[in-house]
Amino acid sequence: MFRTALQTFGWPRRGGAALATVLAILVLLGVVGTVITMGPRSMRARGTSEASLKAQAVAEAGINDGLSRVLAGHFAGLGSESNPIECEGGSYWVTVEKFDVANRSYRLTARATYASDARTIEAVVRPTVDLAYQTAVFAGNSSMDPRYTLELGGRGSDADVVEGDVYSGNDVAVTGDARVRGAIRARGRVNGSANGRLKSQSVASFAGRHYGTGADCDVEHLFAAATCEESPAGGRAWQLPRESPAHMFRKNPSDREAETRATEGDDYFLEDPYEAVRLDANGDGADASRLTFSGAGANHRVFRIHGDLWILNTRTNSFRFQSPENDATSITIVVQGDIHIADNLYYADPQRDGVALIALCDAGRKSSGNILLGDPSDSTLTEVDAFLYAENDVRSVAVDARAQRRTTVRGTLSAGNHVDLGCSEPERHVALALHFDERLVAGRLTLPWVSSQVRRATAFSVLSWRESARP
Repeated sequence: MFRTALQTFGWPRRGGAALATVLAILVLLGVVGTVITMGPRSMRARGTSEASLKAQAVAEAGINDGLSRVLAGHFAGLGSESNPIECEGGSYWVTVEKFDVANRSYRLTARATYASDARTIEAVVRPTVDLAYQTAVFAGNSSMDPRYTLELGGRGSDADVVEGDVYSGNDVAVTGDARVRGAIRARGRVNGSANGRLKSQSVASFAGRHYGTGADCDVEHLFAAATCEESPAGGRAWQLPRESPAHMFRKNPSDREAETRATEGDDYFLEDPYEAVRLDANGDGADASRLTFSGAGANHRVFRIHGDLWILNTRTNSFRFQSPENDATSITIVVQGDIHIADNLYYADPQRDGVALIALCDAGRKSSGNILLGDPSDSTLTEVDAFLYAENDVRSVAVDARAQRRTTVRGTLSAGNHVDLGCSEPERHVALALHFDERLVAGRLTLPWVSSQVRRATAFSVLSWRESARP
């Protein structure tokens, strides 16, 4: 590893602190690639006057500024030749270009002037994006449990199948007839598959991303004006008028007291009291109960819930989001509590719709921030079309012996701590068929709040850093 040949002076420069921070992050994460430096010969060729050296320092400050913006998810340039950014008696402007689309690398070019001298520096970088968004199954092991193993197993039709990459913050074990069609990465050992390759990875801090801050719909706040009504959706529950964008949630329904009594705080059930209840007897979404948005832009919002979210109804097996005609669904539901998914959830348009369900920890609860898959009573869960992110765990729950034994997730399954599919407990293991939805990382789908994090760099591999002859 080489160091960039940065000159120091007895005067302050804008961006110096940013550079120190960026380089520190690179060193700590161990992702820095080869950094090509400017040697003394090249510097002498351009001159070593004070103005020349200060122009170089201003250009370096411009690169630092550009890197800081890319790290924050902004890939536009800074300033322009006609409107440069002033910097300690000099000025600079920075352009950001896609350098290698296949490898997602970028070229930052800083052009700087100081007095009568000018310098240009080019840096080619590859942003490192959190694997929590790049992998089909992600288990960060934030508890640093040395005994944790991400298990994929099962036999025959009960075997787990993952279409996409897998990551574990400790070990991975692939047993039986389980298959992973992608790379397996782990901080520890990978057993049972030749696809595994070791890769150290920092844990995704879902809470640190401030999901839902300034959300369009604070569901708890809106329910302050709710009324308790009887509904074909089941029992009496607190609900909102049809025109409310959050009317698809009902709070504490009376026909599901067994579930609500077992949790701390309020429970919100995803179901539309203004749509007919459809059984969807085959559980394939062909006759799913509708969740219909109301109001302009209601299908492009962030909903925040303080409590637990349930996708569980005693009168239907499935739900399907319905948006206004020719307007795809694009929503994020952030839950400060647990998310329980026991019934099917389908997109109306699998090519255009997108839903993110995010479970965050509640500091006032003993355990929260979990996503729980399955229904202990009649488990008819066959498909979930969603991107699932849990700050704590993703776990399967014990199911009835007569239950459906395979659940398909079209999206991602990410946990800051553990993914536990119950492979070592046959009575709890329901085979997972996970199909990684690459639309988010490919930029073909935008979800509020989530997309900005998916494209946000957490560090860089610096491929080159050089002085350029380009004007």
